[in-house]
Amino acid sequence: MSLMIDCVWVGCNILVEFLCFRVTEYAEQVKEGTKMTVYRVRFAPWNPWVVLKNKTEAHGVVLELYEEMKRTGTFDFTYQYDAPYGGFIGPDGKWNGIVGDMINNVTDLGGPIFINEARASVVDFAFPVDFSQLVIISGLVPAHKDPFLIFGVFSLTIWLLIFLAVFLSASTACLIYSLSSSSTENKILKALFRYMWEFQNALIGKGFAPNSRWFMRDIWADGSFRSLQSFWFLGCLVLMYVFQGTIMSTYAANRLKPQFEDLEDFLNYPSVIVGTYENSYPVMCLEKLVNTRLESVFERFKKNLIKTDTGIPPWLDAVEEGKAAYITDGLYAKFMIGERFKKTGKCNVQVSTFDLCSGYIGMACRKGLTKRFLKKLDDGILRFNEGKLAKRQMLESVLFYEICSQNVENAVKPLDLTDLLGAFTVFGTGICVSLIYFMIELLMSYGNIKGYFVH
Repeated sequence: MSLMIDCVWVGCNILVEFLCFRVTEYAEQVKEGTKMTVYRVRFAPWNPWVVLKNKTEAHGVVLELYEEMKRTGTFDFTYQYDAPYGGFIGPDGKWNGIVGDMINNVTDLGGPIFINEARASVVDFAFPVDFSQLVIISGLVPAHKDPFLIFGVFSLTIWLLIFLAVFLSASTACLIYSLSSSSTENKILKALFRYMWEFQNALIGKGFAPNSRWFMRDIWADGSFRSLQSFWFLGCLVLMYVFQGTIMSTYAANRLKPQFEDLEDFLNYPSVIVGTYENSYPVMCLEKLVNTRLESVFERFKKNLIKTDTGIPPWLDAVEEGKAAYITDGLYAKFMIGERFKKTGKCNVQVSTFDLCSGYIGMACRKGLTKRFLKKLDDGILRFNEGKLAKRQMLESVLFYEICSQNVENAVKPLDLTDLLGAFTVFGTGICVSLIYFMIELLMSYGNIKGYFVH
């Protein structure tokens, strides 16, 4: 019996050792197989994602992501630092840039680059690493350079409403005048223009005409006219304080603003050089301008496509002088301007966002890579984003730009109806109250006349 138990025990030990050996052997095979899975990664400089030190060394957010995935022992990467920027369909109908390299099996991964439908049709994208918006890099000009800029304090809607308020108030006063005096039709029309002039003068702080004037003599003591006048002066008080405050705070003598705040501004400066990076998302974005009134702007960009910079771009000097403007990613633009400020102290360049393009940026992968790898890459990016591991480098990359631009503010948009609703409420209330008051006076006057004839 004991012999049987010993045999069973020995057999179990042999089985356990065999299983352990097989597990160890399988683990070694997996490990060896993992070491053999080496993916080629190409980089183009894009701070803070990829910062090239030289032709064989780099650092940045994306490098940290890959190094973290290396430490997990699942995949290995070999880096290629000579990548062309972005990816664009060239005149020959073929893709160039990093996208073209992946299609031609020169590399397996690249980026980050902007994600759009055209690129996603030829390469696979991992989860986005960030959201970015394109900006215009331009020099600074005085905000008060335009001699008619004072009219830009109010929007066109506000100016039209002001003139409408003047006309309605003058018409109300003219109605009171026509029923309070025995005047001819020609004289009533003259009175209307006189009242319009007086109400306009009140807008800039001037008082009404003396009570002895012919168009004031018969109505100045009427309660309806006095109420209309009181509400008008109250509304003018609101408008004047808002107008003066906006002029003093927004259009001060030393206030600067970007030379170009929208693509339409380029139409007013046909001699200014405008450009962007070749093979880049801005080129694909600006194609939307074809067959629009801004198509000429797109043609100007196509004539000045530049290569990716490895240092401070020399064209920033032309931008500061107002001779050029460029479009690129907002984060990268702020980094370049900040680096220039740190090394030279020059700070008269700023970025302006525009509404045409914005999008996600992510890592692109060659078609045909395994689903297991893509899932691992997505998981790595998600953990990287959830841990906010890129936040520090992103803040560092724009720190000097924020210091440079903190005392420079863009010109504020014109005041709209929401800002001045109080003034027009006062105007409208005044007109309504004066009309009601006038109707009461008219009825009372009619009653007195009727009583006179009865007696």
